[in-house]
Amino acid sequence: MKSIFIFLLNLFIVFCLFSIATDHLWSLDTFSIIRNILCAGLGLYLSYNAIRIYALKKESPEQGLIYRVVGKLQIYFAKFYTYIKPVQREFLIWLGIAVGIGFISLVLVGIPGAFLISIPAWLGLTKELEGDGVWPAAILVSLLWPISLPVGVLIKYRLKQQGNEKYSLFGFIGTVLLAIILSTLIGIALAAQ
Repeated sequence: MKSIFIFLLNLFIVFCLFSIATDHLWSLDTFSIIRNILCAGLGLYLSYNAIRIYALKKESPEQGLIYRVVGKLQIYFAKFYTYIKPVQREFLIWLGIAVGIGFISLVLVGIPGAFLISIPAWLGLTKELEGDGVWPAAILVSLLWPISLPVGVLIKYRLKQQGNEKYSLFGFIGTVLLAIILSTLIGIALAAQ
């Protein structure tokens, strides 16, 4: 049963990669060419992997790419879990707050992100943003910056581990402010296109 699931997962990933590569026009800009070549190469490798393991029975399923990736992810998850164990409650609280802010931002259709994007224009640092790209950029900004809340908890914990307990709160606040600034800059760059 597990090998059938992995086989279907391989086929689904191949389908997604080929649909990404063929759904978009094969334009001549460098990024599109590189993206399409990588998608096609990864899709062909996964197809080869699925056929060699499941159709031809040349290798055991444990030698496949998906098994190796899942095995590595399990190892990293176990290491991450042991790392956050002392601050697990605080981490989960801030993760819940971040998810709540992201959900509210989606319900408000990116209004918090639009506010963040418009601050540099109010200060006279950029021109007023207009056009069809502002709304998706505002939604992206609304979803990006809350990710810094659980990351800030990990940085705060790391500073406490290193004996810099006085600066741990500044590390948390600095992480959140840096994420707000970076997500705003990303939003401005996307909206200006």
